Amino acid sequence: MKESAVPKKAKTERTFDVFFYGLYMDADLLKSKGVVARDPRPALVQDHIVRLGAKAMLLRSHGRHAAGMLYQMNDREIDILYADARGYRRQRLSATVVGAEAKFRPTAVISMVHIDPPIHSSQDQDPDYCARWKNLVQRLGISGLASTEINGSPANAHPTESGRRE
Repeated sequence: MKESAVPKKAKTERTFDVFFYGLYMDADLLKSKGVVARDPRPALVQDHIVRLGAKAMLLRSHGRHAAGMLYQMNDREIDILYADARGYRRQRLSATVVGAEAKFRPTAVISMVHIDPPIHSSQDQDPDYCARWKNLVQRLGISGLASTEINGSPANAHPTESGRRE
């Protein structure tokens, strides 16, 4: 039998919401790595804080919220971004999109988090990373939304709780 001359439809890869809270919030950085940043939306993750050091870490902190960006991505794109990273895993979270057109409903998302982050370490500080992160959140317009900690713990953080790092 002759095969059909009509090409089969290319299988569309399933996408899902991914929450970024470190430098991967930058769509241009994602593009430079060959990843398409689809459907960008600022979002908050409740009961967490972003701690800056050598990288951004997502730490549990009751009553606070971490700001970041949601993008639609597929598994292949996540694999590209974290191909050389060690000690990361996917974590399911609930994020709320913020902004003028947001519905303020929690959305199930995933985020790549560090399995065993160093929570308090004087060796875990990078002023250049912190400056780049601060500039990025200002450019994205989410600096006023972020609960952030730099090189230490704010009074209401719980340093003994487990942390996550992007």
